[in-house]
Amino acid sequence: MIVVYYFDKKLNHCPVKEYLNHFNENNSKDKKILADINARIKFVLQKEGIPTPPICKSLKNYHYFEIRSRKNKNTLIRIFYFRNREKIVLLSCLEKPDNYDSAKEDRKILKQLDKTQFYQNNFINDNTLYEEYNWPE
Repeated sequence: MIVVYYFDKKLNHCPVKEYLNHFNENNSKDKKILADINARIKFVLQKEGIPTPPICKSLKNYHYFEIRSRKNKNTLIRIFYFRNREKIVLLSCLEKPDNYDSAKEDRKILKQLDKTQFYQNNFINDNTLYEEYNWPE
């Protein structure tokens, strides 16, 4: 089993890889966040993609799962993935504030969840839409 990034041909990028590349590996805080995310992805790989709370869980009304990691005390990083044959496919991600009270933020999250479902459907129809996940050293 391997971990891969979903690759969007139309946009010519991998959403999760692009997000992770925003972190600076020379910054100790960012390095810690990346190490935590990587450890959680390894955990999912060890569990063969089966969602195991509290690290990852299934989502109501969707056919993919989420990995949860903290960016800081107020922000949660949610990385969405699913298992397809011998691949764990990292589809997309978002940052979710802990304390928000707005319909606008809810719409933003729902839009991202629907986009992720679209990515999953694309991958199911063409399982060559991926790039291998690079494990940070």
